[in-house]
Amino acid sequence: MKKPKQKQVIKKHLQELGIKVVGNYVKRKDVKDFIFPKKGLVMSSTKVTASGTPSVYVGTYSKYNDGSIDGKWLNLENYKDEDEFYAAARELHKDEEDPELMFQDFENFPKRFYGESSLAKELWDWLKLNEDDRELLEAYVDDIVDAKATIEDARDNFDGTYDSEEDWAENFLDETGGLSPDQAPNYLYISDTDQRIIADEESDSYVSDNDDDQIVKDADMVDEYEAEEDETKKEAILEKAKDKVREEKYEEIEKELKEDPVGYFVDNLGYDIKDLMKASFVSIDYEKYARDASYEGISFVKKDGKVWVFRS
Repeated sequence: MKKPKQKQVIKKHLQELGIKVVGNYVKRKDVKDFIFPKKGLVMSSTKVTASGTPSVYVGTYSKYNDGSIDGKWLNLENYKDEDEFYAAARELHKDEEDPELMFQDFENFPKRFYGESSLAKELWDWLKLNEDDRELLEAYVDDIVDAKATIEDARDNFDGTYDSEEDWAENFLDETGGLSPDQAPNYLYISDTDQRIIADEESDSYVSDNDDDQIVKDADMVDEYEAEEDETKKEAILEKAKDKVREEKYEEIEKELKEDPVGYFVDNLGYDIKDLMKASFVSIDYEKYARDASYEGISFVKKDGKVWVFRS
């Protein structure tokens, strides 16, 4: 028997029968007060009801082709296995000699297990899982896009749920001892505010640590300074030179901190990389670390306000 297409055929067929959709119900115009649930139609559905019960609406192709969508919602959790379910479905339509079952709608189980004329065998394994494992498996299937994935696969590769990718990165580094010295240059950074504070302090230190002659030389004001004989004016030239050098050093240091903060402290100031990683003004770019991890076998699946993490 050729199976009808779903939504287009149903719509036309209902119109021929004088049936129209009203909200969540369909209504027959020729029968007063006759209504029945809209979910008796052949509609693929993954909506979750308050009960959250995995169910299918079971009719037959024979009844459907005769203009009837008579059937019943069967709770799949009421049956110990596939055979018991199909036996119940056939018993439901025992008025037919050999009923050709038609699963006209479904709810509260993954769409990949649903078919209009049959249900996937894997559905019965899924039904044996508790709610947590069902949720875990669906997140894993969403990640690897493999409908054949098993709960064992999901458990083996699961690395937890987190508030964000950055939350995972911070937790992972805390548990594994932090960045290695080789990784540090790629992920350490200094905030803009701290960069300005450091540049200000370092430029002040440079000016105070050098003698007047060096400062005047750095400011390219040697001739002007040496030519002046008035001590008061000479002091004013020196102060002007200090301001100029301080400003130039500030800009130079701030630029270096933006381009290579680790290099500035390690190469210029002689910091040990391990000591630098402990400094209060240094932070880890967890967003970048997580992004790079995603290229190295870590997968992040956003689901229900959480991030599910899997390893491949």
